[in-house]
Amino acid sequence: MNMALKVIAVLIIVLALVIGIVPQFTNCQYAKSMATPASTATTMATPTTMAGQSITPTTAAKAAATSKPRCFYTARGEIAVAVPLLIIGIFMLVSSRKETWRALSVLGIIEGLFAILLPAVLIGVCMKSTMICRQEMEPTLYAAGGVALAASIAALIINELRGRAGQHTELTD
Repeated sequence: MNMALKVIAVLIIVLALVIGIVPQFTNCQYAKSMATPASTATTMATPTTMAGQSITPTTAAKAAATSKPRCFYTARGEIAVAVPLLIIGIFMLVSSRKETWRALSVLGIIEGLFAILLPAVLIGVCMKSTMICRQEMEPTLYAAGGVALAASIAALIINELRGRAGQHTELTD
């Protein structure tokens, strides 16, 4: 197989891991759980009066306590992008047929687009620019998705150019 295509396959595997793992640790829900010690989390969960009686939270307060920010769902959605992208990269690494590379490159382009679209349009991230998801997760996903998109386009172009040079459908060194 062409060395450039092997490098692209490994790059796509690494990018899939970045897209799948980084958002899990850079969303606001994870940052909030890491910032709140366990002892204060339990005391905050059951507020009491001066006499020691429990205060029952209202329905709106319950909903606010259990709702998760948009970046949490974006992080979960990126797993659904990363797993197929990882499989695409592995198949690219072991495949040598021109037709297979063409199909995998097109799928890589689609997955790269979805990695960008999830935080940008489809689900989104938090509104405040000071939140961890806006500072770390969003730029990381834009960069990783963009590089995956560019690498898949490059693989498609390299694959098509090798076929035009009069070579048969097997990719060799």
